[in-house]
Amino acid sequence: YVPAINVAAKKENYDIVNFLMSNNQFKIVKNCFTHCKKLRQIKIPSFIKSIGAYAFSHCHSLVQIEIPSSVDIIEREAFSHCYSLRIIKLPSSIKTISESMFRHCSSLAEIEIPLSVTKIEVNAFYDCISLKQIVIPSSVVEIETCAFHGCISLCHVTLPSSIKYIGAYAFGNCNSLIPFPLPDGISEDIFHHHETCDIF
Repeated sequence: YVPAINVAAKKENYDIVNFLMSNNQFKIVKNCFTHCKKLRQIKIPSFIKSIGAYAFSHCHSLVQIEIPSSVDIIEREAFSHCYSLRIIKLPSSIKTISESMFRHCSSLAEIEIPLSVTKIEVNAFYDCISLKQIVIPSSVVEIETCAFHGCISLCHVTLPSSIKYIGAYAFGNCNSLIPFPLPDGISEDIFHHHETCDIF
């Protein structure tokens, strides 16, 4: 199923896109804008409460996206393969950085994780090769497998002492990483490289 708004965006009919998005019954469903490779920016309406899986995946030209505070769920791979996305501000209402949310966002250089977030899922920032630093807020208790694997420019990581679990390979192949102290009970295997992280 390909949503009508996806067809309009691919044809660069932005009057139609804006018209469809102005309807307060509009929802950003799974695959809503996926593969709209010429889409450069978008402002999500304030009545939207969730962003479906793969919603903006493979929007290769997407540079700017405004997400309102009404959004409290962003599903898996919502922004994966958005190669031009450099900065994004996440709403302070989300609780999870979902699986592969920013996977292969190769230009992503800056992101602030809101204090509302408690979990960073598998491959969330996999291969974000421009990301240089990340502050994990005290609300986060779990970072899953390969979450930051392949972030080769990542130098600085700030971890809270309250974190309970970090999965294997979470920081694997982060070759620029400056060593940092690990919370009690966290294994060194979080720094190990794994060839197949991308298929988890």
